[in-house]
Amino acid sequence: MEPNNNNLTIPILDFREYYKQETRQCFLDRLREVLINVGFFYLVGHGCSPQICDDVINIARKFFDLPSSSKMRMHMDNSRHFRGYVGLGEEITNYKKDNREQIYFSSELEVPKDYVHGESEPFLGIIGPNQWPLESEVPGFKEKVLRYQSECNRISQELMSAIAGSLDLDPDYFRSTFEHNPCKDMVMARYPTVTHHNNEFGVGPHKDYGYLTLLLQDNVGGLQVQAQNGEWIDATPIPGSFVINIGQSFERMTQQVYVATTHRVLNNTSGRDRISTPFFLCPSLMSKIEVIPLSDQILSQRRKVVTDVKDHQLLQQSMYGINQYNGMKRSFVKTWEKYYKELEDKMTTSVNP
Repeated sequence: MEPNNNNLTIPILDFREYYKQETRQCFLDRLREVLINVGFFYLVGHGCSPQICDDVINIARKFFDLPSSSKMRMHMDNSRHFRGYVGLGEEITNYKKDNREQIYFSSELEVPKDYVHGESEPFLGIIGPNQWPLESEVPGFKEKVLRYQSECNRISQELMSAIAGSLDLDPDYFRSTFEHNPCKDMVMARYPTVTHHNNEFGVGPHKDYGYLTLLLQDNVGGLQVQAQNGEWIDATPIPGSFVINIGQSFERMTQQVYVATTHRVLNNTSGRDRISTPFFLCPSLMSKIEVIPLSDQILSQRRKVVTDVKDHQLLQQSMYGINQYNGMKRSFVKTWEKYYKELEDKMTTSVNP
């Protein structure tokens, strides 16, 4: 279905209103309304400097302009932790190949000392270091990515405090969730321009599976959000803003009061590639996704879920790490087969001799 933007818009929220006592409650009421009825919004007034945002977009372009041999040096197939470069058509979303190339990062961590590949839970294999390009090829890459990742983490956790308030919870309700090695997942993506616009997806309809997503996009455009009536809304780039949405894990916690909204990206015909750098705030892999005790008044505002996503219940397990692992397994089949397929086959055999 083609987008119809005559009467449908994505709201803009100014985070500065949350920090002013006289406008805080108004901000929280508006935030609740938006997350129930739209599921996406633009966030301005977030405090991240334009320089940090410009740096990460520019450094991404420099990386994607490298020769294939340089990018393949840090291919995801080199990483048991699902980190690194993924080429065009190598990721699967909603059972279809994406038309985008990407780099996947997460928290920069060492492999746990007690992790034994083949004996520990498979999802714990996700924990580990990132892959980085050579400093001589893209100077300042690691420094600028980690700085941007840190800022996104700050904004995300502050936004989670506001979301807690919008649910009539203490602002610190989620603080303990992110105190011990949260998954600060981040992607740099390039969506190639196309010659003819035939509804070609850079990434097809899907829902994110974490808690909260902050998306920084350049000015090319292509992101679309599915409204309650099934129509698609263009998330037209707004300078200085992040596009915000929640994921399926948080949908589970709120008993579908706040729903993870379906979205997609169409490749454009502008002659310019699109660059985006989404950040996904998630808890530690060992975290349990506990249902939040919400008031009857808030629960009564649940709406019917609209989605074009197949198996949208697939990533609704109670332990977050299982959701993360299943998402990676579905998206990066070759990497999973290289490191985990035989391991899972052995585990299945031992359980069902």
